[in-house]
Amino acid sequence: MSDWRPSGYRKSQEQSIHNDNYGFFKHNYPLYEIRFTNIKTGKSFWGNDLQFKKIKKNRVLEDFDKAYWNFYSTGLLTITSCVVNAEDYKSVSEFIDNKKRLLKKHNIKVLGYVSVLDIGDILQRPHYHILFATTIMSEEQVVKFLNDKGKKRYSAELLKTKNGMKNYLSKKELFSKNKKGRSYTKSRKFESLLSLKIKQESKVNKSPKSKIKTLIKVTDIFKNNRKIIKQSKTVKLTFKSPINNIELIVKNIYKDKIISNHLFGYFSITNKKSTILYLQIYLPKFLCKSVKEKYKISNQRIKEHFDYQEYKIVENLILKNADILTSKKNQAF
Repeated sequence: MSDWRPSGYRKSQEQSIHNDNYGFFKHNYPLYEIRFTNIKTGKSFWGNDLQFKKIKKNRVLEDFDKAYWNFYSTGLLTITSCVVNAEDYKSVSEFIDNKKRLLKKHNIKVLGYVSVLDIGDILQRPHYHILFATTIMSEEQVVKFLNDKGKKRYSAELLKTKNGMKNYLSKKELFSKNKKGRSYTKSRKFESLLSLKIKQESKVNKSPKSKIKTLIKVTDIFKNNRKIIKQSKTVKLTFKSPINNIELIVKNIYKDKIISNHLFGYFSITNKKSTILYLQIYLPKFLCKSVKEKYKISNQRIKEHFDYQEYKIVENLILKNADILTSKKNQAF
C-alpha cells in the first residue's frame, strides 16, 4: 500500500478546458491541485488534475504493453493499431463493441484494448487511436475486418514496434468529447492467453444423452406453443458454416419490435461444418422482405410445427458430437 496520502486541496483560477471548432474539448489548464504527504517521511508535493490524468493514461498504456508485447513478438497473439474517425461514431465503445462481435463471429477473441482520443496536428480532425490485442489474426483478416473501404471511417495495421505507438500516445494532450468525457478508455481487464486456455479447458462438455434430453424439452415447448396459439410456425435456417453468436443472428432478424414480439423461442444445432437454427414464431408474415432475402427464408422452410422428421435430423447431428444451444426464453415474449 502506498505511503502517500492526500493532505490538501486548492482550486485553480483558470478554466480547465476549452472547446474547439469540432465540438471537442482540449484540457489546457488544471482545474484543481492536490497536495500529497508521505506518512513516513513527512515530505509533501503538489500535483494537479492534468498531471494525474496523464500519469494514469501512461500507466494504462504501459500495462497493455506489459500484458501483450512479449506474446506478440513471439507470434502467440496479434496486436493491431487502429485509427477511427471520432465524428462517425457516438462513442469509441460503439466501434469497439461492433468489432468485437464481428471478430467473435470469426473465432477471433479480443483479449484487451486501449483507446486514446486525439486531434491531429496537421488536419485537426478528431480521431481515436485504438490498440487491439487478439488471438492470432492474419494480415488479410486485419484488412478485411478492421479496415473500412477507402479507409474513410477507420483503418488498421499490425503494430510495428514495441514503444513507437506507446510513446506517441503518451506525449499527446488530453482531449474529450464533452467537458466530463474520458480522454482514454481501456478494457475491463487485459485477459491473458493462459486464462483463455483455462476457460476453454474448464468448459463442461455435455454428453449426447443430456443434449437429447434438452432437445426433447425444447420440442415439447414448441408443440405446446403450437397448441396454445395455432398460428405459430417453425422457421428453419441452415448456415453453411458454424455460427458462434446465434443470439446476434436472431437479434439481426428481429430488429423490428413488432417482429420481435412474435418470437417464441429458438434453438440451434452446431457442428464443425454448419449450423441449423430453428425459430418458432407467431404470424410469420411479419418477417419483412429484406430479412427473407438475406436469410433465404422461403415458404418451404416455414412449417406448421417441429415435426418428427426434423427431430430425427437434429438427434442424428447431436449423436455426431454437435452442440445444442437454446434461447434464454422459450415462450412468447
